[in-house]
Amino acid sequence: MAPSIRKTALKLGTYGAMMRSWAKIATGQSYYHKPQGVGAAFEPGKLRGYFNDMQHKADWPGDRDADGLPLLKDLHGERYLFPTTVFQMGLGHWDRWLLGGEQRPSPDLAMALRIADWALQIQDASGCFPWPEPFRHGRMSTDGSAMSQGEGASLLVRAHQATGEQRYLQGAHAAVGQMLVDLRDGGCSARVRGGLRLEEYPSTPPSSVLNGWIFAIAGLYDVQLVDPRPEWQVALEDTAIELCRVLPAYDTGYWSRYDLAGMIASPFYHGVHIAQLQALAQMLPQHAAAIRPILDRFVVYQANPRCRMQALGAKVGQKLVDPPRALA
Repeated sequence: MAPSIRKTALKLGTYGAMMRSWAKIATGQSYYHKPQGVGAAFEPGKLRGYFNDMQHKADWPGDRDADGLPLLKDLHGERYLFPTTVFQMGLGHWDRWLLGGEQRPSPDLAMALRIADWALQIQDASGCFPWPEPFRHGRMSTDGSAMSQGEGASLLVRAHQATGEQRYLQGAHAAVGQMLVDLRDGGCSARVRGGLRLEEYPSTPPSSVLNGWIFAIAGLYDVQLVDPRPEWQVALEDTAIELCRVLPAYDTGYWSRYDLAGMIASPFYHGVHIAQLQALAQMLPQHAAAIRPILDRFVVYQANPRCRMQALGAKVGQKLVDPPRALA
């Protein structure tokens, strides 16, 4: 097949996959787009339930590997274990175990610990949970993501809490340590005008994806609850201050932005932003006064049909220009 024909066929296949994905979203069948409110077992200041509700992530509808972990496929049909998806499944099982009364033995706890073990298996010497190549954006300058590092750390400290095993806590330390390394040195952090940003897609210039940044903050917060260290407490405060400083830039006047590189949030991610900011205001009450005005505006936009339609049109246009490279 000629290269031009192959490229056209791949593009058409991508758009076809996107249309099928949108149909699932519209009919409420998409695994990735079910509502994620504040965690049902979340208690600020305590390491119990996760801050964001991941319970539905335990119900993976696709293929699994021999250990029951979720396999994602790229646009060529190749299957991969993707850290973010796997860790979110683990956090979903953790919350189900808590809400089920913390019984032992428990299939939910067993799966959460199995995923924590997998996290340690794939973690490299730097503490990174590397992403498979098809899931890396072309502009990413490192193999990992602050979002995956934070979610992995959140799961590992919970595995430590449930078992007392130090290897889980050590893995969480390594995950946070790698996350806080400057992206120019292989980490996931960016210093912008002195402020600390935790990057879902480490790149220069940083795109500062809002939901990924907050998931990363939650990981740092969770590790601090278990093993507070001065340098990590400083990092948590630094990144919270920077997030609050730039939070107004995520407000379009009718919807939230997905990142600071120009992408608008989908209706799903707008809802995630609202839930994350609601929990973050509880986790970091010293910053609640800066978070609340933007949060309140996001809630108003979500309830306004005209805002929703304007945002949806903008998002569809962006997706057609920049389609994804991998799908569930």
